[in-house]
Amino acid sequence: MTFSIPDHLQFLARALRECGIPLYAVGGIVRDQVLGWPCHDIDLSGPALPQQLERACQTLPWLQCIPRDTALGTVELRWAWEGGEYSAEYTTFRTESYPPGGFHRPDQVRLSVSLEEDALRRDFTMNAMYLRLPEGELIDPLRGLRDTQRMVLRTTRAPDAVFADDGLRLMRLVRFAATLRASIDKATWKGACRWVGLLRDIAPERISAELTAILLCDVHYPPRAEEISPVYQALELLRRMGALEIILPPLTPCFEVAQDPRYHDFDVGRHQMCCCSRTPPVLLLRLAALLHDIGKPLALAQHGRMLFHDALGAPLAQDTLLRLRYPKALAQDTAFLVENHMYDLTGKTRPRKLRWFFAQMGYPMAENWVALRRADMLGSRARLFPGDPAWHWQEALAQMMAEGAPDSSRLLALDGREIAALLGEKPSPRIGRMKELLWQHVVEYPSHNTKEELARQLGILRKSHPDFREAKIE
Repeated sequence: MTFSIPDHLQFLARALRECGIPLYAVGGIVRDQVLGWPCHDIDLSGPALPQQLERACQTLPWLQCIPRDTALGTVELRWAWEGGEYSAEYTTFRTESYPPGGFHRPDQVRLSVSLEEDALRRDFTMNAMYLRLPEGELIDPLRGLRDTQRMVLRTTRAPDAVFADDGLRLMRLVRFAATLRASIDKATWKGACRWVGLLRDIAPERISAELTAILLCDVHYPPRAEEISPVYQALELLRRMGALEIILPPLTPCFEVAQDPRYHDFDVGRHQMCCCSRTPPVLLLRLAALLHDIGKPLALAQHGRMLFHDALGAPLAQDTLLRLRYPKALAQDTAFLVENHMYDLTGKTRPRKLRWFFAQMGYPMAENWVALRRADMLGSRARLFPGDPAWHWQEALAQMMAEGAPDSSRLLALDGREIAALLGEKPSPRIGRMKELLWQHVVEYPSHNTKEELARQLGILRKSHPDFREAKIE
């Protein structure tokens, strides 16, 4: 089998060889070429220690060696070639042992071992194939080529040993299975299910990083026609493994809540998984879709119905994401979408109110809201919604943007000080209320967003209602 080695990588390998440093490409670059897919990252490895690479840099001025985790033998190589700038992570061949509990980081590391020993410390045979550079000769100590061609994920050692070392490999197994559309070796799957409890010992930051990769597993290799979404498949694998209840505990009761078959094909949990797979590959949307109905079990317990599940679900979704150490802003935006996903449920909200709803949330968030509503409807009972179920919302939003309707009061032609000056008053909450009324007006009539027209509207407002509370703009 012939492998293609990028010219800039051949250049690096030849230069390091002259310094007595052999270089190998490992992992994704090999696997993806076997599958005939584009490569998205390059990992390098070899027996040389980081110190040897640093010394080589002294004779190769175009090469930088930046320490990343010297205890694990990991550095970043940056080099220039023919006007371009390139980088790749390099890790010294190593063996390692882990403390009990699957904590993800080894407590004992031995560097500069053989390639065969390095292969055995990796997770799956698909990821344990090497290319000797610059020739591109395949070195396959664990028959990873066979498993890759058969599209089977198999651990490099006994599954119990691999997963007991590092509990995060359980999520990596799911991510690779979904991303590559690969099956999982039976013994590997059983081992993963046995060790799923190790996920409780993994740092939340590492869990969320892997969950993010799983939720976006269709970015590099989009779903093919008539294919079940890899995102849905990944979530279903996590559920069957028992990992989902550890990673996202509030989702567990959702799978026990049935829904009206007139409108839903799935229980609440599977409905959310389906919605998640129907959104564009944006993390905020994927998280919001996966959690948008998370309040339904609680609403059912409190009210005997699913009323107010949006309001109950918003803080639950936010707390869930904060527990996983997702950024606060992302958690808040997710909660906002969860809280508002039931707005205009029947699609009959008056255009004026709908425009104001979009303007208040801002266009970027409004587009996210439309995408979530579309996914919610498609993930409910798709045949009830032929075509694009969100077309009227999308059309209304597009019209607002085309007309230049302001999605922030800061875009008004008059600011607060100018409004106060025109009214002969000092800045106050009354002025703030007036500014909001003017904003509402130009959301409906964008062409009125001029200093002259807004000044005229101020006069109308002042005469129609002095305290501005119930003022009606003409």
